[in-house]
Amino acid sequence: MGVKSAMNNDTLYSDDISAYIASHPVFKSLDDSTLNILRQGLEWIHLPQGQVLVRQGDIEKSLYAVIDGRLTLHTQTPDGTTFEIGEAVAGRRVG
Repeated sequence: MGVKSAMNNDTLYSDDISAYIASHPVFKSLDDSTLNILRQGLEWIHLPQGQVLVRQGDIEKSLYAVIDGRLTLHTQTPDGTTFEIGEAVAGRRVG
């Protein structure tokens, strides 16, 4: 399982990351040992403004957590028209 974080702030430290994971509703019920394993398996990424995280139709096996900033969610019709359908803000998960 891959858990990735799209973040706009490089100042997060290990303790901050652990606290975020432990307090997030998705992970809140996990014990310390499991949280530690999860934290070790994270791949932290910085997603610059305008960069695409995943495209519609991609087969994605990761869970992304927005730590700081926001992601705009779009969908594309068969004729190629793109529509904004929402956003994921800090604290939300995508994927």
